[in-house]
Amino acid sequence: MYVITTTETFSDATRRADLNLQDFVSIQGRSYIWRLPSGGLPETIVSLVRSYNTDGDKYPQIAQELESKGFHVSYDAGPEVLWLEGSIYPEHGQLAIAISLPKPRSIQGEANAMISSALIDGGMPTNLPPRSARSLEQKYHVEIRSLADDGHPPASTPLLRAGDIVVLHAHECIEPKSGGVAMILIRYKITRLR
Repeated sequence: MYVITTTETFSDATRRADLNLQDFVSIQGRSYIWRLPSGGLPETIVSLVRSYNTDGDKYPQIAQELESKGFHVSYDAGPEVLWLEGSIYPEHGQLAIAISLPKPRSIQGEANAMISSALIDGGMPTNLPPRSARSLEQKYHVEIRSLADDGHPPASTPLLRAGDIVVLHAHECIEPKSGGVAMILIRYKITRLR
């Protein structure tokens, strides 16, 4: 597990990703993960993924490092745009890449307006989102740790900037420590070269 610190150019590009929490949908059986529907990702996200795939200090560097250690990297799934309030980890034989994004726009203002209106009308709001607007206001602080007892340090707790890239191997996880984190998640299959 490690973090590739963003460049100013890539960070600026990620800040142009204008996400709205209202557009995210929950993933069945995983109450702490929401994602943008897979049909038609915003052009800013597509552009970020294209840059990640071609910039020499991003995917090409990751693949080259793994190949120098005797591994072949092949695409598995993604990109997915996620809002994460719990931990995720790649499966055995996978590598997960998480590109941190700016926090989505909150619908807290709309929620507050609905609550005020409901109190005035004497009713209760019925369409508040299931995720808390409070979690959007907190720091982008995550914990990255190994799930295996393999002698690796127990955890690191970086403060991620938009555009930082977290590289997770099997049995490693990322978990927001305060609030949540928005990310582009791409998964790869890792196989040993013969």
